[in-house]
Amino acid sequence: IWYDNIDGFLEYLQSSNYNDVIRPDEERFTDPRRVQFMFSEETPIIG
Repeated sequence: IWYDNIDGFLEYLQSSNYNDVIRPDEERFTDPRRVQFMFSEETPIIG
């Protein structure tokens, strides 16, 4: 999933769409205590 920045991700975690639709599904199919997130930044290289 793509977010423009960490703040966008954190805002989504507070949204009703995430909490009402996505989160219950995640809890059914994953172990929330073991879920890990990885964030990175894109660095364009022109060569």
